[in-house]
Amino acid sequence: MRGKAAVAAAVTMLGLLVAPAQAQAAAYPTSTFAATGDGGKTAGGFIWYNRSVGVQGSVTDFADGWEGTTVHFDFYVTGAAGERVWHDADSRSVTSADRSFNFTQDPMAATTPKAQAITSVLVQVCSSVEAICGAAKYFDR
Repeated sequence: MRGKAAVAAAVTMLGLLVAPAQAQAAAYPTSTFAATGDGGKTAGGFIWYNRSVGVQGSVTDFADGWEGTTVHFDFYVTGAAGERVWHDADSRSVTSADRSFNFTQDPMAATTPKAQAITSVLVQVCSSVEAICGAAKYFDR
């Protein structure tokens, strides 16, 4: 009986030693955003990848009509002196509804500067037609 128990223990230990190691998922930092404007709002979150940033959320237009609401995203990298340097922009619009969005802004997709990480995003909600805007808000990595 003792021999069988010793063999079973040895086989179990061998299985533990040769079992493949599970990959650890890298946890990227996240932050949330919210902004309001003339007749609409946006809310969501950023996923700060190594150089790019994931943008997930929704934009809502409160008005019941033709005007609509647009959320503008301006993406910045950090300059040599630590200042924000504009890099690229994107936007999402909706009229009389709620629209979800999910996209990634890659610094390699724009022209300059290519090698830097996106470190800040300016978010502003505006009416789509009259361009009456709420306060612009910066969100940093």
